[in-house]
Amino acid sequence: MLPLSQLLTRAFDIKKNELSIAIWMQLYLFLLICALLVVKPTVNALFLSVAGRDNLSIAFVITALVAVIVSYTYNRLLVTLPLHEITKNSLWFFGAVFVLIGGVVVFDFENIFLSYVFYIFIGIYAILATSQFWVTANIVFNVSQAKRLFGFVGAGGIAGGIAGGYLTSITAPYINNGFLIATAGLMILACVFIYKKVRSLRIVNLKNIKLQKQERVSKKKSLSLIIKNSHLSYLAGVIGLGVVVAKLVDYQFSYLSSVSIPEPDDLASFFGFWFSTFNIISLLIQLFLTKKFLENLNISSNLLVLPTMIVICTSLLFIFPELWVVVLLKGFDGSLKQSLYKSSVELLALPVPSEIKNKTKTFIDVVVDSTATGIAGLLIILIIKGLELPTYTINFIIIIATLFWMYMILKVRSTYLSTFKSSISIKTGLFDKRSNLKVIRENIKVIIDNGNKLDIIEILKKVPQVAHHSLKDPLLKLLDHENDQVKIAAISQLNHVFKEPVYRVHNFIYSKNSELVFAALQYLITQDHIAPQFFENYLDDDDDHIASTALLALAQYASRDSHLGEKYNLHLRIKLFLDEIDENIKEVDLKEKSRLIEAIGYAKYTNYQTIIKTNLNNRNEVIKTSCIKSAGHTKDRYFLQDLFSLLEQPRYRKVASEALVEYGNSLLHFLKVKHSRGTLTKSLLKELPMLLGAINTKKSYKFLIQIASDYTISSNYKCYDKLFNLRQNKKFPRLTGRTAQNLIKKESKRYYKLIRMFYSLKVMSNSDDDITHLPVVNQIKELTIEIEQLIDLQLKVLFNILALRYSPDNIWIAYNGLLSKQTNSQIEAKEYLNEVLHRKLSTQVFNATNSYLKLQEKHFDYTNEIQLYPEKTLIKKSILLDEKLLENKLVKLLHVMPLSQRKRIVLYLENSEKEGVISFLNRFNMDPKEKTA
Repeated sequence: MLPLSQLLTRAFDIKKNELSIAIWMQLYLFLLICALLVVKPTVNALFLSVAGRDNLSIAFVITALVAVIVSYTYNRLLVTLPLHEITKNSLWFFGAVFVLIGGVVVFDFENIFLSYVFYIFIGIYAILATSQFWVTANIVFNVSQAKRLFGFVGAGGIAGGIAGGYLTSITAPYINNGFLIATAGLMILACVFIYKKVRSLRIVNLKNIKLQKQERVSKKKSLSLIIKNSHLSYLAGVIGLGVVVAKLVDYQFSYLSSVSIPEPDDLASFFGFWFSTFNIISLLIQLFLTKKFLENLNISSNLLVLPTMIVICTSLLFIFPELWVVVLLKGFDGSLKQSLYKSSVELLALPVPSEIKNKTKTFIDVVVDSTATGIAGLLIILIIKGLELPTYTINFIIIIATLFWMYMILKVRSTYLSTFKSSISIKTGLFDKRSNLKVIRENIKVIIDNGNKLDIIEILKKVPQVAHHSLKDPLLKLLDHENDQVKIAAISQLNHVFKEPVYRVHNFIYSKNSELVFAALQYLITQDHIAPQFFENYLDDDDDHIASTALLALAQYASRDSHLGEKYNLHLRIKLFLDEIDENIKEVDLKEKSRLIEAIGYAKYTNYQTIIKTNLNNRNEVIKTSCIKSAGHTKDRYFLQDLFSLLEQPRYRKVASEALVEYGNSLLHFLKVKHSRGTLTKSLLKELPMLLGAINTKKSYKFLIQIASDYTISSNYKCYDKLFNLRQNKKFPRLTGRTAQNLIKKESKRYYKLIRMFYSLKVMSNSDDDITHLPVVNQIKELTIEIEQLIDLQLKVLFNILALRYSPDNIWIAYNGLLSKQTNSQIEAKEYLNEVLHRKLSTQVFNATNSYLKLQEKHFDYTNEIQLYPEKTLIKKSILLDEKLLENKLVKLLHVMPLSQRKRIVLYLENSEKEGVISFLNRFNMDPKEKTA
């Protein structure tokens, strides 16, 4: 038979180092609630006998007012005294007062004033003591521990309620009630020593400095903190509305029960049976269901279970206004409120910074709870006594209040996630990438003033996103920049900022830099509206350089606006230029001819396509380059195969890629056919992701996702990194859940393969300590580093896929939180993703992340947990990864290996029919003499 400790750890998923503190916390809550349930029946009976039940609603209101005063005093104390001192002294105070109340009851000193005092004091104790307990629980446990342990710890409170109720009912006939109340006081005094024990255990697990940091309290006013923090505001709303609904349900239960069972003794027996039953059900839920619900459902789903059942049961009351329905209603309220719902509510406070939480949580628990109780009391007084409405009116109010309660729950989930996200960002030094527009504009101005040419050109790409008149002067300033490329970049952004023409651009048409002249004329043609035939002056300029460049600018613009082409007789002008070239072929400047060829492409005149086709093989680089560009401008399938073949020529690869990109979606069918037939060479396959990403359409991205897994890990990463950026800029549609799951599953296989390779290399490096083999060990270590870098890339691929399904910025923050060296950031990131992701996805991602973090652990026993590859298989799989850097290191490793070992591996590889292995062996080229040695 297993020891009790092992039974508890297995049954409730408690780790060995958590068991002691979890049991002490459970006992702490058990005694607090047990004391309450010992005292409450006696004090309630005293109040009802002395003050009468008609004054119960008045007591609710007075309790609410006293709670505000207590909360104000408590907050003042938090500023001057440490939190742990206040908690400890509060327990001393409550214990002593309970003993005093016991003495008063023993000697029958009760009167109407004392009955009110006792009733209100018990109400304040019930709220304040339990609130302090849950503040302590929030300090003691982190998020992941809370999800596992709050069910176990919270069961102590429910068990305490059951034990207190039975203790009172069994002993009341034999012992004076005053002695019972004094016994409850001793239970609370025992909690002082338990609290000290819990703190000492926490200090063992956490450095004292960190514990002090977690016990800090903000000096700002609680109400101010709650109002300014949307999460705390919604949390207060959830708690407040929950209390209002609970009090109204309690009233309906009491009223309908008293109507159905008029005899006091029978009614007391009825209440005793059902309250005990509700507590037992609540205990069973807390022990066996709460943990599973918390771990497998998101926070809002767990919180919505109780209000959903209340709405259903209250609606049934309209159809069946009978006792069994109200018992069912109270049953759900009584059993879920202190189990699943209570644990879920306490989780909501976990992401709030400690100093704010320690200051505001008790305020919310005490003031909001009491105020809500007062509001419920006022509603009952108004409806029943004031307006004399029928009691079923309460049912309408319950449903309306519950619907508002459910709305608050949905809102608090959103702020719960935002608070986690903010906490992770602060702890990891990250902030949301989506800066506001003003900040981006200021960054642009700073870089324009102080950045180098590359920084300036790059930052100018952001101008369209943040176009504003405040950027006018910085852009004009760049027109005087010493670098022509900067001027070109600035000219390209003028139309985004200026509504009026910038006449200074005209001066650039006389530049010796052809690109700058073209950029200027590209801008000037957009200003054609300022005067009739404005652009004609440039087309008819005496300088052939300006005239031909203007023709190219017109052709480019006319490809988007045919009206402008007709206005300036584009077709005729091209024909005239071609005729002139034919007549003076030797005198025509090459650049002028190249501009004309490009213009033909933009104009899309099929009559001149033979000119382009013929010159695609021109020996002159300038003419050939222009023809490639022109072929792309036509977007005609006639040139597709030629352009695709040019990707094999390194000199023309870039310009050919740009030309193919111009085809857009019309290129995709051609690429899909090539890919499906397997007619793409290795070099062309490497170009495919870049082409698809540059096409920048939904169809191209879908095709990119389909083929991404066919590539090497580094190329695959580039694909998904490109998709991440596009998704971040809202240029990529959200993946379906099934597609995301399938991609994660596929990429996870590759990821775990790398993990196995990493640990297999570790074994290889540790297998032989012979100093003569030191070069081999060093080379294996270099291979290990290379594999580790590939693991890093592959993990990013998994998160990039998640970003295609969910918010990219949120996934990016969670990724950095998971890989943070701070344990709290890792825990918060896991909880955040657990709330956001589909359960299957979160499990796969967490497993992958955990295996990645274990790579950093020095004492992880991987030999028992990881299935390792044999040496020969490991070498083969490393080759098949087809990574150049890895192959280089593999070649070096084989060269430094002992001859017998090298020969054994090479002979094994020679039996492989894989193309990658064969090409590797050809590259390695082992000496034939060594093979026969």
